[in-house]
Amino acid sequence: MFSTKKLHSKFETFLLNSSDLFLSKETEALLNELKGSLSTDSQLINRNKYFKEIIKHGGKEFFLIKGIKHFPYIGPSIILVPKNKKAIMFLALNSTKQKFLDLYDSPEIISLLHIHSYKKGEGKKLMEVFLQIQRSLDIPGSLYTESIELVDYYKKYGFINLGKLGRNTWGIRSQYLMKLP
Repeated sequence: MFSTKKLHSKFETFLLNSSDLFLSKETEALLNELKGSLSTDSQLINRNKYFKEIIKHGGKEFFLIKGIKHFPYIGPSIILVPKNKKAIMFLALNSTKQKFLDLYDSPEIISLLHIHSYKKGEGKKLMEVFLQIQRSLDIPGSLYTESIELVDYYKKYGFINLGKLGRNTWGIRSQYLMKLP
């Protein structure tokens, strides 16, 4: 697995090497896939809301990319990239792990897997989009972070520190799990 610093560099390289035309084509393909995946099945209501929120932001404000296609080690996710390509955010709608159900009190969570900014203020814009999506879904948000400085940063957005519950690649409990109620 990659360190946060290494991922930050990999994501920046991806953004620098991706043309607007390439990202526009990726966005169009993902938008079509999401629109085609909308269902009338009441069991999938949060998934539909999630897709609709992503569709709402995609194309106009952001490029959208299927995360697993370009970053398979991150896992299934949707990537949002501002049109200026100065930040990147990975999101996923996940089932809550059994061991965390009592902490989240919800069978599903919206996970902020990664957020990286390469220009002051761009990360804040992406956080505001994450918050909009989380509020629309009305389910808890979740993220892991490695540093206490970032714990304080995410607290400004309403996240609650649940403690060192995440493990690094060596199995050492080193990541803070944070919840957005």
